[in-house]
Amino acid sequence: MSKGKKISYIEYFKTSMITLIVLVFIATVVLICTRYNVQHQLSDDDLALQDDMVGYLLSKYKYQEEVDKNNATVNLKLGQLYELLGSYKQAEQEYILALEKRNGNYDAASFGLAGVYLFEKKYDQAETLISSLKDVSKYSAILGKGKFFKSYGDALFNEGMYLKAMEQYDRAYFYLEKINNSLIKDVELARCDSSVALADKFVAENKVPQAIEFLKESEDRCKNSLVTYKLGILYFDTNPEKAVDLFEEVKKKDPSIINYQLYKRLLFSLKTQFMYAGNVLKSELYDAKLARLRSYMQRNVLQAEELLFSDFDFAVKKFPIRNEYDVIYKFSIENITNHNIPKLFAIVEFYDKKGTKLYEYTQKITKGVEGLKAASGKIETKIVIKTKKNIIQQFDEITIRMYLTKNAKVSKLLYSNNKLDVTKGKKSE
Repeated sequence: MSKGKKISYIEYFKTSMITLIVLVFIATVVLICTRYNVQHQLSDDDLALQDDMVGYLLSKYKYQEEVDKNNATVNLKLGQLYELLGSYKQAEQEYILALEKRNGNYDAASFGLAGVYLFEKKYDQAETLISSLKDVSKYSAILGKGKFFKSYGDALFNEGMYLKAMEQYDRAYFYLEKINNSLIKDVELARCDSSVALADKFVAENKVPQAIEFLKESEDRCKNSLVTYKLGILYFDTNPEKAVDLFEEVKKKDPSIINYQLYKRLLFSLKTQFMYAGNVLKSELYDAKLARLRSYMQRNVLQAEELLFSDFDFAVKKFPIRNEYDVIYKFSIENITNHNIPKLFAIVEFYDKKGTKLYEYTQKITKGVEGLKAASGKIETKIVIKTKKNIIQQFDEITIRMYLTKNAKVSKLLYSNNKLDVTKGKKSE
């Protein structure tokens, strides 16, 4: 593999990493029972109350089952309650009982049982069960099938079976389109995600033509800037002019995802290639594009070699009466280039221990027309971040990330990533 290909593939997977992690996470969450979702929304006291309620309802319906042994609805309710508790074997038994009492003609129980089968990875049983249901005109049955095949696709996606997942998403779309349900958008997005994941797999296996095929399909369906950019990266060696077209398209829609050094290298390569081929017109075209990109980068894209960042520290000033904290962030910056940096912004983000973003603060740190002058020497900077109530003080420790940027919509560079001991009001050791 050539050095150029290696670099472009590394860039490709840099763009893939975040999206793939997110997609796998989403697919996993969809398959986990309702109780899991509820647990992440309720306090411990609320969960204890919920457990009491579920226990009460279980007792209630078990009693009803003894009184009215032929009532299939009772078994359906019991199956749903057992799912809430994560007791899938018991839920499965109750759904089967509900179906037996209705001679297999009970859509709600069939969908409940199929959902349990998906969670238990009994995919064939789940598919056979739902496929055997008659395609009736009833709204709930059509919606149920659409939801099932969407969930089935999510399960297969989570198993890395992207092509099969796409087939199930197509089946989900077929049913949801009949009733014009809003879930169609989720199904379309999931199908696109599967196509992208499959392309990533092909790139990892060095099957670039197949990867391009699936990314093109995904681009047509999704109109996603990240997909367009990844496609451009794959065209970097095989069709660099097409790659430039795609990069330019992305730059108009979402400039923040572009690696501008790679973009610049691509334009320089094309300029040189056409110059040696004797195609003066094309060489001048890409030279003009390169000059325009360099000017754009100087105004909007902060490069690591432009600044020295040092001596950073932060502390907390407490205001007990207002129940608020000020986070005071101090650091030094130095422009080590031969040109002025007219605009420079600091972005400070706060995260809890789980990685959830709590707060974001942006401040312009340059002044005047010239901004940060060339070869300016070390400049001391202080940012006072007035946090809203209960953003900081409810935690013992938070992570603070500090970015600098010329234009946050285009790119930003991380300069520090440290923990703040809120109880002591200073950096954690």
